[in-house]
Amino acid sequence: MRVPLPALLCCSAASLLLLLLRWRRRRGLWRKVKEARQRQERSLVQMEMAVRCFREQHPSVNMISILSLPLPELSKKLRDGSLPPEHVFYAYVGKALQIATETNCITEYLQESETQLRKAKLTGKLGLLYGVPVSIKDSIDCQGHDSTLGFIKNLNKPAAEDSVVVQVLRRQGAIPFVKTNVPQSLISYDCKNLIFGQTFNPLLYTRSPGGSSGGEGALVGGGGSILGFGTDVGGSLRFPAAFCGICALKSTGNRLSKKGIISGVLGQKAVVTGVGPMAKDVESLALCMRALLCEDMFSLDSTVPPLPFNEEVYSSTQPLRIGYYETDFFTMPSPAMRRAVRETKQLLEDAGHTLVPFELMNVDYVIFNFCVGGIFADGGVSFLKKFKGELEKSNMGLLFWLVKSPNWLKTVLSWIAKPFVPRFSDLVRNMRANTVDEVWSLHHEIEEFCHQFIAQWKKLNLDVMLCPMLGPALGIGYPGKLSVAVSYTMLYNALDFPAGVVPVTMVTDEDEEELKGYQGYFQDWWDRTLAKAFRGSVGLPVAVQCVALPWQEELCLRFMKEVERLVLKKNRIPANISAGHPLVSLTHRTRVPLCEDAVMAGRAAGFGVQAESEHPPGKCKNVIFLLQMGKLRHGDWFCLTCSDSYLECYSCFPQSTRMKCFSSWYCMYKAACQGRTASWTACSAHPLLPFGGGGHARFSSRAFQLLAATDTGIGSTGCSPQQVSKGASERDTTMQKHFPNAAMSQVDWLGRKVYPSLGESSPQNPDSLSAGFEKRREGAPGIPGLNAILEELVPGEAMPPVPMLLESQALHRSVSLTALSLAQRRAGCRNPNNGDASGPEPPPYKLCYPTSWSRASVSPDTEMLPCILACRPLRFQRSLIFAVPPFCILGYGPMGGEQLWQGGAPRAGAWLENVTEQSYSLKASSDSSFHTAFPESLCPACTFILLVLLSSLFSNRCGYTQPTVLLQQADPFKVHGLKSPFLTLLMQLCFRADLVQQAITSAFISPPEKVGDPGVHTWTRTGRTGREIMTQERLWQVLDPWWGDPRTLSALLCSSAAAVVLLKWLGRRQIQQKMEEARRTRDLALERMEKAAHRFKQENPGTQTAHVLSLTMVELVEKLKEGSLSPESVLYSYIGKALEVTREVNCVTDFIHGCEDQLQKLKKQKEKGLLYGIPISIKDHINCKGHVSSGGMVKFLGQVKEEDSVIVQVLKSQGAIPFVKTNIPQTMINYDCSNLIFGQTLNPLNHQKSPGGSSGGEGALIAGGGSILGIGSDIAGSIRLPSSFCGLCGLKPTGNRISKLGVVSSTAGMKSVTGMLGPMARDVDSLALCMKALLCEEMFRLDPTVPPLPFDEEVYTSSKPLRIGYYEGDGYFQPSPSMKRAIQQTRKLLQDAGHTLVPFAPPKIDYMVDELFTRGIFSDGAAHLVDCLKGDIVDPNLKSQFNTYRLPALVKRILAIILKPIYPRIARDLSALCGVGSAKNLWDQHGAVAVYSTEFIAKWRKLRLDVILCPALGPAFNHGYAGKLFAATSYTHLYNVLNFPAGVVPVSTVTRADEEELKHYRGHYGDPWDKRLKEAVEGAVGLPVAVQCVALPWQEELCLRFMKEVETLTHGTKRNV
Repeated sequence: MRVPLPALLCCSAASLLLLLLRWRRRRGLWRKVKEARQRQERSLVQMEMAVRCFREQHPSVNMISILSLPLPELSKKLRDGSLPPEHVFYAYVGKALQIATETNCITEYLQESETQLRKAKLTGKLGLLYGVPVSIKDSIDCQGHDSTLGFIKNLNKPAAEDSVVVQVLRRQGAIPFVKTNVPQSLISYDCKNLIFGQTFNPLLYTRSPGGSSGGEGALVGGGGSILGFGTDVGGSLRFPAAFCGICALKSTGNRLSKKGIISGVLGQKAVVTGVGPMAKDVESLALCMRALLCEDMFSLDSTVPPLPFNEEVYSSTQPLRIGYYETDFFTMPSPAMRRAVRETKQLLEDAGHTLVPFELMNVDYVIFNFCVGGIFADGGVSFLKKFKGELEKSNMGLLFWLVKSPNWLKTVLSWIAKPFVPRFSDLVRNMRANTVDEVWSLHHEIEEFCHQFIAQWKKLNLDVMLCPMLGPALGIGYPGKLSVAVSYTMLYNALDFPAGVVPVTMVTDEDEEELKGYQGYFQDWWDRTLAKAFRGSVGLPVAVQCVALPWQEELCLRFMKEVERLVLKKNRIPANISAGHPLVSLTHRTRVPLCEDAVMAGRAAGFGVQAESEHPPGKCKNVIFLLQMGKLRHGDWFCLTCSDSYLECYSCFPQSTRMKCFSSWYCMYKAACQGRTASWTACSAHPLLPFGGGGHARFSSRAFQLLAATDTGIGSTGCSPQQVSKGASERDTTMQKHFPNAAMSQVDWLGRKVYPSLGESSPQNPDSLSAGFEKRREGAPGIPGLNAILEELVPGEAMPPVPMLLESQALHRSVSLTALSLAQRRAGCRNPNNGDASGPEPPPYKLCYPTSWSRASVSPDTEMLPCILACRPLRFQRSLIFAVPPFCILGYGPMGGEQLWQGGAPRAGAWLENVTEQSYSLKASSDSSFHTAFPESLCPACTFILLVLLSSLFSNRCGYTQPTVLLQQADPFKVHGLKSPFLTLLMQLCFRADLVQQAITSAFISPPEKVGDPGVHTWTRTGRTGREIMTQERLWQVLDPWWGDPRTLSALLCSSAAAVVLLKWLGRRQIQQKMEEARRTRDLALERMEKAAHRFKQENPGTQTAHVLSLTMVELVEKLKEGSLSPESVLYSYIGKALEVTREVNCVTDFIHGCEDQLQKLKKQKEKGLLYGIPISIKDHINCKGHVSSGGMVKFLGQVKEEDSVIVQVLKSQGAIPFVKTNIPQTMINYDCSNLIFGQTLNPLNHQKSPGGSSGGEGALIAGGGSILGIGSDIAGSIRLPSSFCGLCGLKPTGNRISKLGVVSSTAGMKSVTGMLGPMARDVDSLALCMKALLCEEMFRLDPTVPPLPFDEEVYTSSKPLRIGYYEGDGYFQPSPSMKRAIQQTRKLLQDAGHTLVPFAPPKIDYMVDELFTRGIFSDGAAHLVDCLKGDIVDPNLKSQFNTYRLPALVKRILAIILKPIYPRIARDLSALCGVGSAKNLWDQHGAVAVYSTEFIAKWRKLRLDVILCPALGPAFNHGYAGKLFAATSYTHLYNVLNFPAGVVPVSTVTRADEEELKHYRGHYGDPWDKRLKEAVEGAVGLPVAVQCVALPWQEELCLRFMKEVETLTHGTKRNV
């Protein structure tokens, strides 16, 4: 068939058009990248110009001294005026420019910082960080600047306003001046993106600075910033700090505001993101936290708990009890990591602290199931969406491939890889997309694990934890390959514990040697890659991690400070060591004897140096110059000699070579350094080891004579010659030939000599060095004698890296080529250029030599200065160059062939590119057996059907011809191993008489052989005997005669139908029996209550019960404490009254029999708590030891709790006596109060009315006088609605203000709408007293996840006039006449009392109800709620709700479409009940809630409100209506979505006028809901009506104060009436 030409042309044109559009789009993206890079370059130019201008205007400013000051000292000088802020600012701008040039850490210069600097001097307000320049991570919003996260799509989208952290910093006087680089998407602990490129570690440029706050780590570690801010979701603060040798703190998730900080995955709540500072020392971190934890932050972001910095904890000196572990048994620590923990542990023990081993459990489960499963719960959809339209997909190739794979492929890969690579299998398995219900379960499981971890922590009575921190710094590119190595850090993101890192040591040669045996725990690809990444790290810092419980950042910092102090003390050099001491380590934490100028220079370079002996200023110019040039690194060793006339320095390379070549000296200096000449002065006591060995140089006597004739110092006092090989004398001739005295002054022995100024002559140097170099440019192969010396070295002899004095690129190239050629020859590789075809193929390499000079050096072409090229790469104009001496191109260490090359590849640490790595293929395998369980008895025909079907099924799944089938007695409702719903149903239908054994015996000639238990029979796939093997063909032969018989099929269908009916009846009968048993237990408890009350009344006939019951709780506590009332009289009075009330309204479900024992213990206690002797009622689902928390559901019956919930424990510690548990509705997702176990609870004020719910039992009991204080819970109004219906006061606190540990929930793990516990009482003072008692140290100790915010008595007792917002209706449900009148009357009373009332309208109320509340609380389409009621009988009051919930999502959507034109509100509700559908949409819903909360608070702040007055749903509903009007809770559930504290206060009662006006009620929509609401509130004359009082999060005291004001005014009005 011929394709028509026009069609072909059209297809070609379309293809070309698509290619053109794609090219155009990519071109536009590259244009954006180019513009961003140009802006970055302009930023650096602006910084350079600003610094140059400042230096021209202020030439006398000593910037080195400024840079050397630690943050606390710098801040003090700035605040007292001894140091101008502009001096500090431009000093750090200049240093930041230098570090950015080397490491590429800065993405943008905040030019407005200069304006802020000028304004700072005019304001006169001196904050804690006045004048301090700070750097900000790219993902933290700064007004007018992009927050790219490394994505091109985020370019040219400047932030509209500063993030809260930046605003607080500015208010504290800090000056944000740069933004720093991040990895693309932030899901990496490297630091590279396509826009700004790779950021390098300032300590060693071939190493990663860590991530995702890698730009901050590099800048602060290099000394370019004194304080930086980043975020941490898996170690993103701690990795850069550990890799760069600085300190950092990851705070508890909500301790610092995250408003205005862009998250890598918005809405994800399984792994918590933390914000924190980075600095060079712990004291700087503490100062930063003091500044941030202030009123400005708490007012700008009301969601942050107002916890100020606890100075008492931080400054404490009390010995600590410290848990520790050296490994998590998931990622094997490097030798340096393990040693760091051990040495720190020893230091802490020596300091008097107690160290306790701590055993981590199931870390692999935490990492994969919690962290990977949490971050990728949506199957990676959110992750991929961020990269849509980007040019490159970062360097995480494997991760992208896995994320893109469908769920079925991930399942298959996981199954295949399980036997061979278990970690990879777990990773893939947990990257599958989860359902919403699975995400909820994951959240709940993480919470449970957190509490288990805390329980283990408390069991050991620990204060803090010491644990390893991954390190040293990994090579660039390795973090992307080692995503699983985050186990040490991500654990504390999942737990949401504060954690910090402190550098404590450096990698040593011994660590490097021990690393050769590193294999890892799993010995998989990740372990092998990690071993490679660790290699070649000698001299790099290693840190430990310090951890505390949630909200204890001060204790964590105090622990970090203690570790830092002990490490400094250990490394301190005694003051009596002279400056000429041979070896002085200039480490990160060591103090060296230097003059003041050198100390300042050292501090500016990031060294913890201090002057410990008197040195005149300016006597250490050699060190000062090296520090200024950035050539000294942590771990460098020096022989310091100060002189008036010479610039002297003996130095060696880092620790990797200090035992091999102490005399690899170099010196850098300026040509015109006050006209002085640099020369060497050998230290006679210094043991020079040119070629490493046993303490002395290994040369013949002749060699020493030749070297002694030069000024190298070899052969001087203290250095005796030694011969080491037979070839030593032969080498003498070579040395003499190439190193005569005159030549030695030019070239020196392998470049170890430091020359005079170039172009000058001296007695030691008759020929100009520059002239010598010029001669060698003319064609000499390299430095004289170098090749010969290399050739004459004994094979395997240690060869130190040699710093060469290089003047030109050509010389460097020739030397490098020569060295590389010789190294290949020593490795036995063939040399094709010389016709040598033997030996292995030389490994591929790319010669790297400098194409440009660093900014730090002076151009060699202008001033002819020598440049020492340190063994580290330099970055210049986005090109990575290895500026290395020729021998160091192959790395440090020995140059022996057997050590340099391994299997034809360069030794680890060699800087050669394109090295091919071995790949491994996975071998597939399958399980050898299948196990499934059958019912014990089946009819013969069904048995055969099942065997045939299962045989086919298992054969297909396993590939077996003769499948293994295991028959055993099992629960017919649990068919293990069967995935087919048809087979499961068939198994259940066929549960009849006739044993399997009989069926098999009658059907087969030879019964199977019995294996073990007589009820178990096995057919195996091996061995083909007639007794063991039954094939599918034989089964069909037996079955065939029966298959076509209609009678058999009819009998089967009839028996199956009968079985279904029978099973259903049996199930209901079993449920009813459980309910009856629960009722009998309740009746027995009530009888016990009655007997106890009767016994007390007989023993104490004079007790004035009526008087006791009439007292308010405040009066009652006062009388109990003073002794005028006994606790017994109060308890038994309320027990008697509770019995009376529950007989009337059915509100009590259980008697807490332990209350009598507690009463006796209470009488013996000397200390009387705030609730001493107060009887308290508890809502049914709050755990009490020895009692059931049913939740109104049969599934929880019989589950007796082993311990009290935290709130019950705290109440008991405060002297309260919990004595009864009260009724709740089934599932608690209803605001009626009825369940089929304990029945319907009535309203004590009107038995035709509901008491509300779900804390309806509490409301009824307290309103009836049977309890003076109750504890309920609230997820949509469950405290406020019963309080409103029953005329009580109730408070719903902020979500985590009171512990919820030990509470049964039907929505466990749901994060969209916040549930919480709170008190209910007859007056506001009782609520305040209860909150005061609960918010105590005991609660914070029992549940450390609760912010330790004590009750603020000052706020509660304040009499300052309030600014009050109010509204009469929310626009969703029209308020009843009495609700509206209550608001109007209360508003007038408040205005008359001097308060300011401001109209307020809740924004987007329809959107809030439908999309945020309903779609949030039923995110799973109500599947979890429906599942809870499986095996249960649905209560009639819940049926209307339940029938809607269990409709299939498709039916709900169709009904919503049909009803939308008629009843739009009901249609939207039906659509919302479908849920969100996926984990990705769930995260979007979480994000939408956060956005709405921000908008609501912004409107609140704009009106400058203190509190809000609004309606509370009422009056009490008639029975049965609550389940039909769930959406009518809009007045209350708004503040569950927002997580604001809210309370209700009764202010009036329904009048006849209200009842008359109700007849004209139409509602906003006129739909069935409006009609039902009218019917629900009819006949309520005389019933109470309440108002709702609301405050911002964490302001319960202000809310209670407002409630108290309303109560006082309205009660005064009632008394007047």
